[in-house]
Amino acid sequence: MTLSRRTLLRSLASTGALGAAGAAPRAWAQDAFPARPIKVVIPFPAGSVGDVLMRAVQVRTADTPYNFVIDNKPGGNTFIAMGIVANSPPDGYTMVGSTISTDVINPMIYNKLPYDPSGLVPLSLLGYSPYVVVVPAEFQANTLAELVAMAKAKPGSLNFGSAGIGNSTHLVTEKLMRDAGIKLTHVPFNGAQPVHQALMRGDVQVYSDVLTSALPHVRSGKFKLLAITSDKRHPTVPNVPTMIESGFPDFVLTAWYGLQVPRRTPQDVIDKLSKVLDKAMTDPSMLAEFDKRGMVIFPQSGPKAHAQMIALDRERWGSVIKSLNLKLESS
Repeated sequence: MTLSRRTLLRSLASTGALGAAGAAPRAWAQDAFPARPIKVVIPFPAGSVGDVLMRAVQVRTADTPYNFVIDNKPGGNTFIAMGIVANSPPDGYTMVGSTISTDVINPMIYNKLPYDPSGLVPLSLLGYSPYVVVVPAEFQANTLAELVAMAKAKPGSLNFGSAGIGNSTHLVTEKLMRDAGIKLTHVPFNGAQPVHQALMRGDVQVYSDVLTSALPHVRSGKFKLLAITSDKRHPTVPNVPTMIESGFPDFVLTAWYGLQVPRRTPQDVIDKLSKVLDKAMTDPSMLAEFDKRGMVIFPQSGPKAHAQMIALDRERWGSVIKSLNLKLESS
């Protein structure tokens, strides 16, 4: 005998099977994420600061359902990695490492990016490090005031390195020159490592590096630090005065590292990702590792805090970029 559709539905409803069948897909949809590994595209090579930070997160989420798989896509001034994720499905299974350069500086200095930056939204801040004014260990100046005096005595005679035109390490020194009224000769390189080598050779004399990047060479005795751009002295290098102490009251800048996801990623997925990342970042062992590397963990790290940091730094960096009238082409 063949049951009619109406009779079948009545039968299922009376036994509760229909309710269970109807509820199961909804429950599964709420609890299924993540159902597979989550790819984290890092715009920098393995061993870079952003890469190291994400690998630290990876270790501290190993016992959770969140399996973060790191995919290093360096090159193209971060455009390759950012473009990949900006054009990825907004399902929470692809995210990208972001920095002050990707989120703030590049959109301001490039006439047109090869990807749509509005295709990405903030997810989380991982941590930050101040910049430091770095010189070779044997350099004559031992304070920022002495460096400024040397530069004023012979304008253009000292070279400063950067990790590339428009890179944050370039802009920090441009701001120093503007605020101090000095002229240094810019020598751009392709990344931080070549600048470090040039400093050791004496080809350049000044570099505004990220503390995390400079610290190993400071500890080995190859570099010395003249000033730091944090609002107060850093516990990792307590003897290094701030730019404020050195006579530059409007000089608080930090290099921060975060994560973004494609726009239209569901809010519940963003909330889940943000929660697990925040838990990893507040792990006591993570705090200890950050201290060792000269990094600081943000007290607030979620999407809202990330968006606020982007807005704040657009103001901070905007005046420097405007004063340089710096506009670049992406290709």
